[in-house]
Amino acid sequence: MRAHRIGFCLALLTVLLSGWTSLLANAQDEGEPVTRLEPIWVTARPIIEGNRRDDYGSVTTVITEEQLDDLNAQDIETALRQTPGVNMSRFNPVGSFGGAEGGGVFIRGMGSSRPGAEIKTLVDGAPMFMSVWNHPLLDLMAIDSARSIEVFKSPQPQYFGNAFGVINIVPKRKTDEGYTTKTQVAFGSYDTIVAKAEHGGKTSGWNYYMGGGYRTSDGHRDNSDGELDNAYGRLGRQLNDNWDVSLFAMWNDNYANDPGAEGADPDAREGRYETRAVLSTLTLSHDYERFSGEIKGYRSSGEGDWLDQPSDTEGVREDLYNDFLYYGIKVKENVKLGHGAEFLMGLDWDYTEGDYTQEYSDGRSDALAFPRPLQTEPGWIPCILDQRQFTGTQDRYREQ
Repeated sequence: MRAHRIGFCLALLTVLLSGWTSLLANAQDEGEPVTRLEPIWVTARPIIEGNRRDDYGSVTTVITEEQLDDLNAQDIETALRQTPGVNMSRFNPVGSFGGAEGGGVFIRGMGSSRPGAEIKTLVDGAPMFMSVWNHPLLDLMAIDSARSIEVFKSPQPQYFGNAFGVINIVPKRKTDEGYTTKTQVAFGSYDTIVAKAEHGGKTSGWNYYMGGGYRTSDGHRDNSDGELDNAYGRLGRQLNDNWDVSLFAMWNDNYANDPGAEGADPDAREGRYETRAVLSTLTLSHDYERFSGEIKGYRSSGEGDWLDQPSDTEGVREDLYNDFLYYGIKVKENVKLGHGAEFLMGLDWDYTEGDYTQEYSDGRSDALAFPRPLQTEPGWIPCILDQRQFTGTQDRYREQ
């Protein structure tokens, strides 16, 4: 019975199609007018600038400053929220809560473990993440300084070491002669205020760029307030047609509160997360027809303090103070051998250290510090931290 119904429907569809074809053919034979619409071309700006593929088969997604403006992005999460393969989580309209399941960016599922150490965050190629727990603190990634944002969605050891994915902020610079100045002030719901300003110039072989931003919001519900403050500057000098040198510095100070689960006990809230950092890089680079490369020295230090969070003891609150420090030198050279062949080599020397202190409302306290010098030989990639080893050290400390 079912087969007969299917056959009947197919036959009816064939008859209808034949009738329409016959009507159209007769209309054309009789000279009746046929309306033909002009082609409509639909073009739209891409969510990203594009996917850059290098000679090693690696792909990097690039989001430019212009697209950050189009997205009205105020932080690294909103800057990447429409990037294919990237997801985010957040608690607050302004500010990324750095603890629990708060502010996070996930690249193809990576970073979903807590504290999400599979992904590394860099500014001008220098580390900008918490060394103690080896994970990103997104408020440290102030995007006001970004000329572009690079997203590496896979391990690419020819460029970086211990990471399955990397987000790198490339600082702004003035590339053509003249001066530029921009300011913006915005107001929004929940008493949100956004203010930022920047100025840059290039003249007589010198170029500079400086700016800063301020963002604050009371949040969309109780205890979801946050604030982001940052300032940055870059000074560059073109030494000759092939060599240039630049100095970049960035400072930021931020906080975000945890509103907790909606309708839950306010005492279950995870407290307040404060972040502060200072970063500086000094880069000497060159570009010839067959040779290109750079030498970069960097120093990055800061704090990530998780305050007023619940502890294992009922009724007792905990403050966790974390400090981090990175410094080192990165050298890379790319040699074009001809006929499409090239040779990439580099040398990294990185040093990191950090400490944390736990203080409880009942007067108890714990502390731990670690130094981690990391030295490599040409051809080896440094491992910033082994998360499992450090977690074990932490557990042994607590047992003692």
